[in-house]
Amino acid sequence: GDVPIGMSMHVYNRNTQRWVSTWVGARDGAMQAPMVGSFTCGTGTFHGADEHEGQAVQVRYIWSRTATPNPRWEQAYSRDGGKNWETNWVMDYRRAPGEPVV
Repeated sequence: GDVPIGMSMHVYNRNTQRWVSTWVGARDGAMQAPMVGSFTCGTGTFHGADEHEGQAVQVRYIWSRTATPNPRWEQAYSRDGGKNWETNWVMDYRRAPGEPVV
């Protein structure tokens, strides 16, 4: 498959107490629309807009298990204004040895 290569940038806005996450793809260097969200009880939920197969979609990222050695990130799309979500990407992370669990 086509593996996306790029970089994500995460910035915390102290005034709004929200995180802004933006992806920049290495292929075209284009900065994607930002995802905005926050963390509650170790789970982060982010929302934004994108396009998939030529159709506008809402996007949701969920960070879970953040206080464990194995955090999880999930991406889902909604084509009906957030009523239904289709999870289309899940990544499980493993912290490097000695990295603190925050």
